[in-house]
Amino acid sequence: MTAMKKKTTSLREKMRTDLRIRNYSPHTEQVYLQQVAWYAEFFKKSPLELGLDHVRQYLQYLREEKKVSLAYFRQTVGALRFFYKYTADKEWLKERIAYPKLSKHFPVILTKEEVHQLLLSVDGIREKAILSLLYGAGLRLMEALTLAPTDIDSKRMLVRVRHGKGQQERYAQLSPTLLATLREYYRVYQPKGEWLFVRKDGKGHLGESVAQRACSEAAKRAGITKRVYPHLLRHSYATHLLEQGTDIRVIGELLGHATIKTTMRYTHMSNKLFRSVECPLDTLTQP
Repeated sequence: MTAMKKKTTSLREKMRTDLRIRNYSPHTEQVYLQQVAWYAEFFKKSPLELGLDHVRQYLQYLREEKKVSLAYFRQTVGALRFFYKYTADKEWLKERIAYPKLSKHFPVILTKEEVHQLLLSVDGIREKAILSLLYGAGLRLMEALTLAPTDIDSKRMLVRVRHGKGQQERYAQLSPTLLATLREYYRVYQPKGEWLFVRKDGKGHLGESVAQRACSEAAKRAGITKRVYPHLLRHSYATHLLEQGTDIRVIGELLGHATIKTTMRYTHMSNKLFRSVECPLDTLTQP
């Protein structure tokens, strides 16, 4: 192994340790390490030899030439900010790498009937179980994929979420319908070991692409013209709870939100809330 390769490997392990002692999720760890590796590969140098001008050049390349998505771009910025603050011990540089400003965009929510048709159109009980967890318990995709069989508490009718955002643990709903779907999945697959949804080779949990593909294909079969993706089921779950009259603070707890401000955005997605407001134009002729 060359001295350069040894140095790079050592730096990668240091960053991995920095991520773990700060309790970052395994998924974020993998993404951040890969993003910094691609950054170093772009310049063919150790990231310790690179500075602010290199960061600007790389980010400009991602946005203007590679035309990556905003989500991908923000992942890169997050990874570089973490690297320079903790692993490279250059906090002043981290503060110079700004996150891009987010535009206010609200997803087009699925109706209850569309969710029903989507789940009926899913090909495979495993895929149906995953998508049912996203809508029936309001889970993020990675939260569902990292569940253990013991996280399904049928006595208390709760789902224990141990790998939530920021590694925060919480409990989510386990409805009778969701429990029945999960039991059917369990009878067919008989998962063994740590994960509820295991890869074919038995090494680790199922990857995100399986659920993403299943969601997209089910939407096509159901004839849904809206853009449908796994996280939209979580958005739809929260919006439907709000329309049913569920207290917004309860919704925030079920979703694992750190602040009520995050949950409040669902008030902008609810057609029912707007329909309940009488327009003053319609009352102009009233005494």
